[in-house]
Amino acid sequence: MSVIRLATISNLRDLGGLTTRDGRRIRSGCLLRSAHLAEASPEDLQYLHEHHRLTRVIDLRTALEREQMPDLTGPLSYTPLPLLTESEAGFTREKRPLDQMEIPDMPVLYRRIVTEEAIRKRLSVILRSILSFDVSEGAVLWHGS
Repeated sequence: MSVIRLATISNLRDLGGLTTRDGRRIRSGCLLRSAHLAEASPEDLQYLHEHHRLTRVIDLRTALEREQMPDLTGPLSYTPLPLLTESEAGFTREKRPLDQMEIPDMPVLYRRIVTEEAIRKRLSVILRSILSFDVSEGAVLWHGS
């Protein structure tokens, strides 16, 4: 796994090199992970497309997060696949900016992702979707917040 440092996209990693359960390794340049792309510059997106073959973005954020901070993806294929509902993420129906909402207890939220059946089912669908893309067409990047 390697870190990719760009000016406008944080927490960006290429998962290439990680070992799978059966001992194989993930090929570099196929699976990328980052924070949201709401502030991504056209230059950074172009760099990812040209140097890391990025063609697809999967957005795991809630509808409220996507509405308030939409991804900037340029020509990349974009698919929203929310992992959590607003209530599961701890957001209320109040119309307040995300930066004014109470931040959920992340360790509790992460535990719920792997212990609550409905969320686990969604995670399974999302992972199957990410892994179903033909990487010969380009890399897939997915992100949450």
